[in-house]
Order: sequence, then C-alpha cells, then structure tokens
Amino acid sequence: MGDSYEYQLAKKRIAADSCPDRHEPSRKPEGDAGQSGWSALNRQRGLLIDKNIAGTITPSEAEILQAMQAYTDQHLACAEAERKIADLKADLEKTESLLVVANAKIRKLRRSAAAERELLEKITALTDEMMHPVLHAALTPYQRKLGSECRSAVAKYREAK
Repeated sequence: MGDSYEYQLAKKRIAADSCPDRHEPSRKPEGDAGQSGWSALNRQRGLLIDKNIAGTITPSEAEILQAMQAYTDQHLACAEAERKIADLKADLEKTESLLVVANAKIRKLRRSAAAERELLEKITALTDEMMHPVLHAALTPYQRKLGSECRSAVAKYREAK
C-alpha cells in the first residue's frame, strides 16, 4: 500500500508541466516543508537504489524507482535552470545599472559639449567685435595682440576637433 502511494506521488510530480513546486506561487513550499518532502523522497529513492544494486528489488519497486529517477532528473534540471535564471537576472541588473551610469555620463558629456560650443561662440563673437575697425583702433597694442591670439587659438581648437 505504501508503494502505491509513493508511486502515485512520483507520477503526479513527474506529470507536472513545469518544475515541481516551482513557478506556482500558490504551491511554493514554505521553509523546510518543501525540502523535507524532497529529502524523504530522496531517502526512499536511495533505499530502492540499494535494493536494485543488491538485486532484491521487486518489479513494482523497480517501477517506482524509475518514476523517482525521472522526478529526480526533473528536480535537478529545474534547480539548475533556476540557478541560471538567477545568474541571468543578476547580470541583467548589473547591465541595467551600467546603462544608467553610461546614460548619465552621456548626458553630462552632451551638456559639456553644448557649453563648450557656447563658450567658443562667445569667444568668437568677442574677438570679431575686437576686429571691428572702430573698436580695433581704440584698443591698446596688447589688447589687439590678445584678440588675435584668441582668434588663432579658437581656429586651432576647431581644426583639431
């Protein structure tokens, strides 16, 4: 009678569409309760494996062992899949964090580039004003030299870009 219950239990677990006791929030095992069920099943499987090795296993026990082996394979495959999913989620979170940081840096660089363009335009406008004939005549030789140096520095900077 006990074998029949174990066999039915194993068959029910194997017939599940997804990993047993996983991915279904309403059936998620709480704490040690899920582990104790797995431990008990695994102990029973171990006893049947010992009987199989000793050659004392009955046909019904062999059928139960086969079902338990299939369940164990499924259980281990699901556990491995869950570990891989957890690793992928962690990698995804890291990637998302890096993207947030990268986007912030890009925005900062764009603002810096815009500020740089604005500054160059102001310098160019000022040096253009300094070159106006009326203003140019009123400048001291030092101011004229300074304006000329600014214009050539801006031109060289623009060429370098």
